[in-house]
Amino acid sequence: MALEFKVYERTQTAVSNTLGTIEEIAGKDGSIGIVPSNFANSEKRVIVVINKADGTSTQITCSQAVSDGLRAKEISLGQLKSFEVKEQIAQSGEVYNQITMPSSAQPMVKYNLKDIKTESFKVKALSEADLNNLLAVSL
Repeated sequence: MALEFKVYERTQTAVSNTLGTIEEIAGKDGSIGIVPSNFANSEKRVIVVINKADGTSTQITCSQAVSDGLRAKEISLGQLKSFEVKEQIAQSGEVYNQITMPSSAQPMVKYNLKDIKTESFKVKALSEADLNNLLAVSL
């Protein structure tokens, strides 16, 4: 396959619209809840219930990164309330809402090749003895 050079553009797997932060969506006197069964099951994503003061509520699924961060106690509820809810439109056309990690929006880090010293990479060859130690070999 030939190399094809073009101007780099950041790609997205889904189109998304920001609906606001959890705190903005809940409004004054709103609250949030966590669905315990999803929180306890690491094979599922965490579901957050956003409750408005008028008694209405909605359930929103967290991204995998947010779910993992909540379970590992790397994301606090104080941080979570500032996370954005995004309406995602998957390439399949499915529309869904998701709580996402904040984006750093940092550009790609580039290095000028003339400023990098060229170094050789040497592959270590394994001897028969090395292989015998790595493999279950009975001789």
